[in-house]
Amino acid sequence: MPPCNAFCVRFTTVSIHLVDDATGDPLVVALGTGAFTANGQPTSPWCGSDAGDTTDCSTLHFELYGPYMIQINIPGYMPAVLQTDVQANSQVCCGGPINPVDTTLRLKK
Repeated sequence: MPPCNAFCVRFTTVSIHLVDDATGDPLVVALGTGAFTANGQPTSPWCGSDAGDTTDCSTLHFELYGPYMIQINIPGYMPAVLQTDVQANSQVCCGGPINPVDTTLRLKK
């Protein structure tokens, strides 16, 4: 990566839209509940722009580069797993993802 003195922003590498499988409705979850792990370690996503506050949302954003297994355990729903392998762009200052993931997970009860 070339030398860089710029202030770099946080990049979303993985966006997950949670949906109730039976109804198709967005599934709003509370952040900070320990429901999300990446490669077995707790991780803290942040909300998308689909909710009025930043603690309950149906779109989750992560900044995870490289191979990850993201596990989502929402009470009342079967666990879900998403495999990702987002690569960073090392050719420009502040990088950013080359192949970001944007997907919908339909959670079953």
